[in-house]
Amino acid sequence: MILDRFRKLTHLQFAIDGRWEDAKVLHANVPPPSGSDVRNWIGQSTDFALEIFFTDSKGLPQFVGVRWTNEAVQYAGDLILAAHQTLERLTGSAASGQKVIREFEAALDVALLRSVPTFLELGVSNMWKSVGSLPIWRSPQPLPSRTEIAETLNARGRQLLNDQQNAVMLEFGYAEPQDHWVGLCVSHPVATGFRLELDEVFELMPAVRRPMNA
Repeated sequence: MILDRFRKLTHLQFAIDGRWEDAKVLHANVPPPSGSDVRNWIGQSTDFALEIFFTDSKGLPQFVGVRWTNEAVQYAGDLILAAHQTLERLTGSAASGQKVIREFEAALDVALLRSVPTFLELGVSNMWKSVGSLPIWRSPQPLPSRTEIAETLNARGRQLLNDQQNAVMLEFGYAEPQDHWVGLCVSHPVATGFRLELDEVFELMPAVRRPMNA
């Protein structure tokens, strides 16, 4: 099961307008920002998102993210507080990744990973815009072969073949009931950072055929 990768809950991060390069990181032992701080940070943005970070058995990052838009953004302070309380309660627990995600679902009043994904995309954790990401599949297309993925990378995503400062991730994107995603590490540490593992991308892709958290 894909969610078996989610071994240890580590932290949360928040971003506006998809600018994960400027994300605010939150740990269990650090107080959350005040409501006024959140409002000042968000300003006039209508796009607020959070990501829940885990590590796998090798210490590599994995995450689940969810986005709120338009009127819902005004509740960002409440969402951050609820998420932080859940982080504090579950950090260090023996709960499974699936159980942790269910607890965040309840705290945030969202449904996560219960449908099937609508797209797959490769990118670099917290550098999605600055490095540039690469869509490799969108529903209802057939899943690409390993050769087709390699050709797409060479044609439109060669930067992802370079060693990266942060982990290279395969993102499973969901449209229902609101935008959310799961990011799975598809790279391994090297002296210069992280290097993409194309075989792992190909092995993980069939997970689009079924819900992860059903």
